[in-house]
Amino acid sequence: MLRGRAIVDFEIHLKETRHRADTYDMWGAAVRITGSGSQDGFFPSWLIGLGREVFDRVVAHPDALAEVPVVRVLATLPPGPDPLCGRRPA
Repeated sequence: MLRGRAIVDFEIHLKETRHRADTYDMWGAAVRITGSGSQDGFFPSWLIGLGREVFDRVVAHPDALAEVPVVRVLATLPPGPDPLCGRRPA
């Protein structure tokens, strides 16, 4: 469990990492994948959650996102309500 300074250090590292994905190319990809250009930070956090190898590769070459297996699956879903929660993207 993180405590004290470790929590602060984690937050700093997370913000710095998310900032690496804050580019026009990445936001364009987020809009294509999620149907939304929301600034809530979900997309960069989701990208981080895919792991360091995927994150580093996609940040360096945003077109590489098209080769990520989960993105390929998302691309096959029809437009409309989110299949996981039954709501339309905001």
